[in-house]
Amino acid sequence: MDPHQKAEPDLAPPKGKAFWIGIALMVMSFGPIFFYFVIPFLPVSAVTMLRLFVAGLIASWGLFFIGTLLAGKDGYTYLRQLFRKRFQKP
Repeated sequence: MDPHQKAEPDLAPPKGKAFWIGIALMVMSFGPIFFYFVIPFLPVSAVTMLRLFVAGLIASWGLFFIGTLLAGKDGYTYLRQLFRKRFQKP
C-alpha cells in the first residue's frame, strides 16, 4: 500500500434538507465560544456574567444536539471527517 494513499475512502455527504440544516446547526454551535472571551469585559455584574456563560453553554450544546439529531449518524461522521481532514498535520 502506498504510504500516501488514504486508508479509508472519503465519505460522500448524505443528501436532504434535514442533513444540511443539522450540519449548519452543529457548525453554529461553535459560535458561542468566541462570546466567552468577551463576557469578562462586559460592564455587568458577576452574576450576570455567570448567567451569560451558562446561557451560552446551554445554547451551544442545544444547537449541537438538535443538529446531531437532524443530521443523523452519517452527518456526524461526515462532519467529524471534515474537521479531521482540515486540521490534520501534513
